[in-house]
Amino acid sequence: MPNMDKWREKLSRLLGKRNTRDKETQEIRGALTDAGYYEEVSLRYASAQLIGMMLLAVFVAVSLLTNASLLSSDNLVFFAKDMTTALSAVEREARDTVVYTADADNRYTLFRDGLAVLGSDKLTVFTATGREAYTARHSYASPHIVSSGRYLITYDLGGRSYDLYNSFACVKSGQAEAAIRGAAAANNGYYAIITDGTEYASRVTLYNDRFQAINRYNLKEYTVCADLDEQGERLLLASVSAQNGRMTTHLLLATPGQGEADAAWTVSDAYPVAAHITDDGLVMLLSTDFVCFFDAEGNELSRHSIDTDRVVAHRTGSFGCVIVLRAASYDANAEVLAFNAKGQLCHHLTFTDSVRDAVLFGTTLSVLTDGRLACYAEGSDEAFDTAELTGQYTRIEAYAEGENYVCGEAKAITVRMPIQ
Repeated sequence: MPNMDKWREKLSRLLGKRNTRDKETQEIRGALTDAGYYEEVSLRYASAQLIGMMLLAVFVAVSLLTNASLLSSDNLVFFAKDMTTALSAVEREARDTVVYTADADNRYTLFRDGLAVLGSDKLTVFTATGREAYTARHSYASPHIVSSGRYLITYDLGGRSYDLYNSFACVKSGQAEAAIRGAAAANNGYYAIITDGTEYASRVTLYNDRFQAINRYNLKEYTVCADLDEQGERLLLASVSAQNGRMTTHLLLATPGQGEADAAWTVSDAYPVAAHITDDGLVMLLSTDFVCFFDAEGNELSRHSIDTDRVVAHRTGSFGCVIVLRAASYDANAEVLAFNAKGQLCHHLTFTDSVRDAVLFGTTLSVLTDGRLACYAEGSDEAFDTAELTGQYTRIEAYAEGENYVCGEAKAITVRMPIQ
């Protein structure tokens, strides 16, 4: 039956078209449903964003009102600069070689997880990634640099000019009343400047984070050095006097902003070379003849004698004290003594090569000899890692245990040998 076959063929075509239309209709409806879902999500995100902005505005307003007496246009500028220099964890690991102007007077220190280099006419600051972040021109006959890690002071020893840096920018250019003999800085923005006195041998002026003088100490003795702990909660001064040919060191420990000293004591037959507040809260004094550690009341906890004639170099700080000496025997060329923040002898090593520098970070001692850097764990005479160096390097700046900037005349390289 041909007619019947034709009708069946027409019916199949009609049903196929209908199925196609139904399928297209379902796709359109699905697309509309998806568009509605994403539209709803977008509206919710916009609402959350608006609420977040409103909360931020309320927080900023409350902060401004509660801190109105502390805020100034300069502070807001410094805060903005500080926020833009925040470093990610990845950047802190990406250290590389940094190049700077060769200068026989170059001084080095760590600053903001990077390296700062001060010469007689220029300051160069590098970030942790090795990028040159800031340069400033100076004219220093005797350039010196001090860093708390967060704040940096440059000054001309014997001159009157100094500059305070934060966030890779100069926040204060100061002119002292007399010749500058030393400086100290803390991470809260407090800093101290030692100068010659007029009626007294020395004057130490302590400034707060708004550059206002909050304490002035006029001392009859000649003040050799000052130190602030990391939080800026304690100030240490080390001065010296002479009577009948005998030197006496005078130590003073004070709380910033308070008039009276917390403690003051003397150490007989001692000329101070350096004094610091250690990470363990002790007072460390390095003199020409010994290293002493005291508690906060001035009670002597330990003393280690030093053969003055053999001292080649020393490094001191909150980590403790490292002393490089010429070896006492012909079997070696140098000795290195390291005392930790608790006042304990933690390293005593001998070397056949000349030791250029040595520094303690945590419990790890890094020693720089001619063409070689070696790192030692506490209690071990064997280096847990060494690195051969090409070129002349004279200075170590440790930023972690076994991780160092090694500084030469015109460049510094990073050597990472982290303790296992």
